[in-house]
Amino acid sequence: SDSTLALLCSPRAASGTGQWVPLHPVLARTKGFIVPWLTVREGDEFTFEYSMKGDRMANYFMYWYRRGPRGSLEWICRGRYSYGECFQDRFKGRVENSQNNYTLQLLSAELGDAATYYCGAELPWSNSAAE
Repeated sequence: SDSTLALLCSPRAASGTGQWVPLHPVLARTKGFIVPWLTVREGDEFTFEYSMKGDRMANYFMYWYRRGPRGSLEWICRGRYSYGECFQDRFKGRVENSQNNYTLQLLSAELGDAATYYCGAELPWSNSAAE
């Protein structure tokens, strides 16, 4: 198929009310290069990467979200084992605590995956996820 979709990374934390956890900038990793956005074809595989600076990722619960064209925030996964509805089959989260990295891999892109992707970090004793 010749269909392509744009995948954006957050240039800054998302603003607005009702956010469950702070959202952080992420980058896309493709063919060995780190880029702030990319366009992929349907069926392509791609990886987003967040690197935590100034703290230890092992101290946090890590999340992936995305905001699509309609503006709603969708929860993709927490850590590497807990996934939102409809995301568990094509997405894989991976926490690399020793490298302070959290990656999100999409195994086969679909047109509906066009969105801005965000990483979230929550301290375990925070009540923000319950609000």
